[in-house]
Amino acid sequence: MGCGTSSQGASPSAIARTPAVESRPSSSFGSSSAPASDSAPASPSAAAPASAPAARLKPEDLDFTALTSRASRGLSIPNVAHRGILPSQLRSLLSFMTARCSDGEVIQGWYDSFTGQQQLKLREINLYQVTFWIIKPMTAESCCSYVEAVAEDSSSQRPTVFVSHWWGEAVYDFISCISRHQELRALPQQTGYWVCAYANNQHELGADIQADPRQTSFFRAMEMCTFLLLVLDKNGTPFTRVWCIFELAWVVRTHRDSEHTPLLLDIATAKKYTDLKQREHEAIIITHGLTPEEEEIERGGGGNGWYYKSQRESSFPIELAEKALALKIEHSEATVPVDRSRILNSITGASSPAELDREPHVSHAEYDRVNRQLRAAFAVHCWLNAVQVKPEILPLFTEALAADTDRKQLSLVFAGCQDFTDERLLQLSASLPLALKQLSLVMASCQHISLRGLGSLAKSFSTLAELADLEINLGSCPQVGDEVVRCLADGLPSGLVQLKLRFQHCDGISDSGLLQLASLLKLCNLRSILLNFSDCTQLTEGAVRVVAKSLPEALEKLELNFGGCPQVGDNAILAIVEALPVGLTRLVIRLRRCEQLSDEGLLHLGLLPRRLQDLELYCSGCKRIGNAWLKGLSAKLPVTLRQLKLDFARCEIGDDGMIALASGLNELMTHLSLCFSFCDAITDRGVQAIVKSLPRKLREGEFVFLGCSHLSSATRSSLDSILSMQEWQRALEEGNHTIASALPADVALVSVHQQAVPCHDVSDDTVLRTVLEVLMDGMDLEGHDFNEHSELFDYGFDSLSMMELRDKLLCKFPSVQMPATILFDFPTASQMAAYLTSALAKEKSLPHPVPDDTVLKTVLEVLMDGRDLEGHDFNEHSELFDSGFDSLLFDSLSMMELIDKLQGKFPTVQMPATFLFDFPTASQMAAYLTSALAKEKSLPHPVPDDAVLKTVLEVLMDGRDLEGHDFNEHSELFDYGFDSLSMMELRDKLLCKFPSVQMPATILFDFPTASQMAAYLTSALAKEKSLPHPVPDDAVLKTVLEVLMDGMDLEGHDFNQHSELFEYGFDSLSMMELRDKLQGKFPTVQMPATILFDFPIASQMAVYIKAAPSQHPSAIHDTVMP
Repeated sequence: MGCGTSSQGASPSAIARTPAVESRPSSSFGSSSAPASDSAPASPSAAAPASAPAARLKPEDLDFTALTSRASRGLSIPNVAHRGILPSQLRSLLSFMTARCSDGEVIQGWYDSFTGQQQLKLREINLYQVTFWIIKPMTAESCCSYVEAVAEDSSSQRPTVFVSHWWGEAVYDFISCISRHQELRALPQQTGYWVCAYANNQHELGADIQADPRQTSFFRAMEMCTFLLLVLDKNGTPFTRVWCIFELAWVVRTHRDSEHTPLLLDIATAKKYTDLKQREHEAIIITHGLTPEEEEIERGGGGNGWYYKSQRESSFPIELAEKALALKIEHSEATVPVDRSRILNSITGASSPAELDREPHVSHAEYDRVNRQLRAAFAVHCWLNAVQVKPEILPLFTEALAADTDRKQLSLVFAGCQDFTDERLLQLSASLPLALKQLSLVMASCQHISLRGLGSLAKSFSTLAELADLEINLGSCPQVGDEVVRCLADGLPSGLVQLKLRFQHCDGISDSGLLQLASLLKLCNLRSILLNFSDCTQLTEGAVRVVAKSLPEALEKLELNFGGCPQVGDNAILAIVEALPVGLTRLVIRLRRCEQLSDEGLLHLGLLPRRLQDLELYCSGCKRIGNAWLKGLSAKLPVTLRQLKLDFARCEIGDDGMIALASGLNELMTHLSLCFSFCDAITDRGVQAIVKSLPRKLREGEFVFLGCSHLSSATRSSLDSILSMQEWQRALEEGNHTIASALPADVALVSVHQQAVPCHDVSDDTVLRTVLEVLMDGMDLEGHDFNEHSELFDYGFDSLSMMELRDKLLCKFPSVQMPATILFDFPTASQMAAYLTSALAKEKSLPHPVPDDTVLKTVLEVLMDGRDLEGHDFNEHSELFDSGFDSLLFDSLSMMELIDKLQGKFPTVQMPATFLFDFPTASQMAAYLTSALAKEKSLPHPVPDDAVLKTVLEVLMDGRDLEGHDFNEHSELFDYGFDSLSMMELRDKLLCKFPSVQMPATILFDFPTASQMAAYLTSALAKEKSLPHPVPDDAVLKTVLEVLMDGMDLEGHDFNQHSELFEYGFDSLSMMELRDKLQGKFPTVQMPATILFDFPIASQMAVYIKAAPSQHPSAIHDTVMP
């Protein structure tokens, strides 16, 4: 953590991380942890107006009121380890310096304290200079730490993150890393980051720091933190500093002994990058495991969370990892020589003052051990990054891993990495440390691993004599089949205690491979088994029965997943239950979409193990399961059960099943999760039975009844939380058999004033010229004959670049509504220009909203909160992104915070991520908000029809694994791992259910919850009801059919004008070819790229073509070309 602190006033016998003078290499390190902040960070380029060179200042002449105005005067935090600093407090410090900048980001009047000459710049000033200019003079009078000087209360400053860094890095970069880390880890606002420079009293360092490095305040702070954040400069200087290496060595130790809670190591560096969602960031971080956002994506299935992580970290500078692999603690440096001596001596076991102060060994076995452990730790952290970015350095990684002979645990994830091949797996297998006790390798969706690489891995198991815990994930690997399963089974060490094997979606696996695995299970001394063979469609229940009979007698935990295996039925689950060991305490069985399961199988079900405490059954989509299943299960539930999870969505279960289940719930249960979505026979009576029987000791509960159309709205509202259900239970006990639904919250709306605002005339030529400029900006069109009639698809434009072009057009024409599909609907410059010209002309005649004074005042307050606008001519018409204001007001660190603040003020108004770009002045923002609030006030909110909502939910949940998700009609799809591809698939399914409703390609982006979609569809269906249905023109229909059938082999197909194209093998490519042929037949009709998705049957296409607007104003009639 090496915080280089000033040595002045430090006790000679105290360890001090002190700043180096400028002539020496900067070497001090600090650690810091902080929560998210409310205040927006100032951008370094937010400069004051240009002026004559400022006179040289003295630190004591500065006014620090802006930093201390909110602080609690005289606040004392005696325990130095409790003095974490919040990101908001760090950003305030940055704003303080920003306000003193002139052109070129020079801080006026400030100079380098070591040389006395060089001017200081905002993006370059380091912690040495911040200590000189701010920390020490600001705290001189009260003689306290910086944290105590700015804290509002002591409890909010306790650290969660310990930051290890170098004092010589730019403070701006450091704060960028802190802010990104807080955002990425989704840490609360009041999270402390422990940074030595801000936590220690710079005037009394001897009081804060002890001689023994293990007794210092920073060490105590490390012990109480959850994360250690290593912040690296571009040269990786911390890898040469003794304080930093000492701190990292402690992280490794916490993972290797049972006495300490493991510190999670995250590694950050300042580097701009754009993530998969096109969000820009100023720092990149390699995290220990997944972030909360990635965990949520991962729960959606398919390894997508790990894929997001791999992409997020792929831009991390791999050269920094190379520096880590070369570190040597005996060659490390410290600003104060005695610091280095004491740290090195403490590593070799010294504890007394005399031992700590002696000259350290030149070499030592403990130095070598620390070096090996740290190199291996960084190799594991950066392995995936190296595979993707610079595979030629992997021998350095394998060497580092193999040398870590004491390593007991190894976890590596390569999910979705197409660069992870057999060759890479061979390298890894050969370098596994021999002392490993726990090994986890996730290789799901790796297309290029096969028996060659996996065979080598299996052979390496024989060298791991101590291996007790093994996890292998090969889900969706196309080259994995029976031979791979047999190979891995043969290699299983006899000493295994826990085994997890995942082969989901491996179509090459049959009974042969599963039987080989079963024959070896009994040979192991296993206590815990997880086998996932879901969607391995060749498996039969005969093989499942053999697996059941092979379960070890000492087994305590068992999880089996054969969901989506169509040949698995009643006999399989009977065999599993009959073979369960008597000592089993946890049982998870997943049989989703096993349609052979029926009520009959439960008739012969024996008792469950009497020691069972945790039971989970997932049988959604098993449509032959009914009330008898639940009645049989309820009678077999042991009284020892403490946790119960049941998922019987889309089964034939009704109130009788609910009543039976209620009778089986015991009073000692603490966790209960029930999902009976789309069980349409369930009514309020069935749910009420569950509520009456809720266990008294229940601490956690989840109750999902989506699509149960016979439930009242009051019952649905009571299912929101366990508290509301317990409240209902009390009401039932008191004789009140109804529960009132929650009252809607009051919403204050403002009035709207409108007036006609003249709009400048825009000619076709002007619009077309602007469109062409935007399209050609940055394009290399050398050798291309590009003009306004050229289709963008012919020049390499893809979905991502199309969205970028749309954003640029939106900046040029901010008043025009541009759907996400605009460049697909109008794929040439002339078509786009025609659309924009028409939209601008229409806008000319419309009244423009004038912002309400109250709304405008609120917007201005949010924008100006915490900003020093002295010297700026800023008002409601100022463009936030003009050169005079952009750096002062907005950068990537603060943009989202401002939108969040505005959203907090106007919670009912939709604000897209581009809100500040779409409405770049306060008056425009206020006008938009005023209009939105007024529209909301006057428009009735559509209520979805129950039947429509049920259909939408069925489509959304079809085939989705929502286990562990609190999903309902108000849940946003994006939160459950849906991506662009799955969104289009869902839209196609909805189109099949509601063929008469127009559904734009963006429907699921515009209406991202089931209830919003259902409301839209309900409204569209009602509107359609009152409109006459168009009939296709015979000539047009004949031409369409000729085009569709041209070249098609329809032998054996009953094709007519009402048949859907998708049923005849048409794919995206052939759809585009058909569209081009139709465009040739009807050249004057505008045909968007999505026409055959929007109108997937011939009669619908013919109706559209007959009624469609012409592309050319001169065309009066649609023309059928011969």
